[in-house]
Amino acid sequence: MSNGPKVIVDADMVRYQIGCVCDKDRFLAMDDDKTIGIASTRTELKELVGEEVYANCKIKRQVAADPVENALHSCKLVLENIRKNTNARKMELYLGVSENYRKDVSKLLPYKGNRVTKRKFEEMKATGKWPYYFEQYPKKYGMGRPTHFDALTKYMIERYDAVEIDGIEVDDYLAIEQTRAWDWARDKMNPEEALKHNGLVLASIDKDLMQVPGVFFDFRPEDKRKAGVPDWEFITPKQAKINLWSQAVSGDMTDNIYGIEGVSKEGAEKKLVQAVTDSVKGLNFSEWRYDQYAEWFEKTNEKLNEDKKVKPITKYIMENYNYREYADEIYQLVYLLRTHKEIDKYVMEEDRSY
Repeated sequence: MSNGPKVIVDADMVRYQIGCVCDKDRFLAMDDDKTIGIASTRTELKELVGEEVYANCKIKRQVAADPVENALHSCKLVLENIRKNTNARKMELYLGVSENYRKDVSKLLPYKGNRVTKRKFEEMKATGKWPYYFEQYPKKYGMGRPTHFDALTKYMIERYDAVEIDGIEVDDYLAIEQTRAWDWARDKMNPEEALKHNGLVLASIDKDLMQVPGVFFDFRPEDKRKAGVPDWEFITPKQAKINLWSQAVSGDMTDNIYGIEGVSKEGAEKKLVQAVTDSVKGLNFSEWRYDQYAEWFEKTNEKLNEDKKVKPITKYIMENYNYREYADEIYQLVYLLRTHKEIDKYVMEEDRSY
């Protein structure tokens, strides 16, 4: 048996990555019910049928999936490469299901609402929640689940004993397990040794998991590695805090979390690093976050009082939140759960994990 680490795999990422690669877009130019051209991109289709025809015909988007056998074979290759490259003594897979407490936390925009299909969008609209979202984004739909989603799910459950997690996301569960392993190792050795000898590796490509100190393995394909993406990363407690609190300010639009207008994660991280450097007695991260939101609210309200233009979503935030309420909502949406106690509470006011 291998003496390597226990590896817990974000199988959700494997499922979506492979499923999406197997789904190939194709665009059809339609004249009434007759197909007059097919191409893999809109640009190619325009070149194929000509600009004039393209401008006057109906464009239909379809998904043509690779054979399911290809998807399952790719899944096996990815998982066995994870096992091999981490020298795993044990490998556990975790899959998410649809229920997630963040969907109830989000009041401004539906959590991951930028990824839904048109049908799902209409179902959400019927609930009467998120009035701003439905007014401003009536045509922003995602592609939904990949074609082979169910087949990949079944394969990983039957072949690799993958476990389905409900109520929280897979990365929450992985963060909880990593925190347990980190706490165990930290009690027995110095921090640098603890990071490398906590006996657990997170295998994922989800940047959110870098909120948690420990060992992170990026399982992206070989071409990503050749482009300079590292396989392994040791996330220190300091870097984990910076990753969490900078995202608590910037939000995450990949998950439909707005944050502070105009502030990128990189920009927030730079400000936070400077604040840590300037602090003599140590930085209260939660108060730092509130300060950023308070400053933004103050500047934006000044603009509104002077009748200057602001984005509709920003105006909506100013009219429906105070800065602490809004900051707390964003924090709860980006924060990964760390202990089983927190599953009930979901998120603590302060980040006391490290």
